Amino acid sequence: MFSLRMDHWFLLDKLILSSRSWHQFGRKYGADFMLEGHFTRHLRRMRTLYAERQAALVAEIQQHLGGMLEIQPSEVGMHLVAWLPPGMDDQAAARQAAAHSVDTVPISSFGMEPIERGGLILGYAAVSEHEIRDGVRRLAAALHSLPPTLRR
Repeated sequence: MFSLRMDHWFLLDKLILSSRSWHQFGRKYGADFMLEGHFTRHLRRMRTLYAERQAALVAEIQQHLGGMLEIQPSEVGMHLVAWLPPGMDDQAAARQAAAHSVDTVPISSFGMEPIERGGLILGYAAVSEHEIRDGVRRLAAALHSLPPTLRR
């Protein structure tokens, strides 16, 4: 089941709506928004935009980190997993990426038991293609600067 959740304040033509009043506003105007096709057009635009950004991320990683990271495109989502070489500590890789101003999430942080191969979750939906190119270059610098002692 699909649902939209709005828990924030909205400013619409000098009308401030809280999450409480949003429910009344949403009932009144939400159906029109959906029925008139605005939401479908938005989803179509976002799907195209996210596909372009994902393609840029995959291409940049293959160009700058092809020997170190393994990444595959996906038909859905706003994040990809970039798999590290076997034995590389994804927690250390994520810390090093953060030191180079790149936000990643180590895949091992989602497991209850140790995993065989580490990876980094990379988001691409909220950044421009230029920021993706810059971020991948910084990620490459971060991962190449990892000392061998940080490998498992």
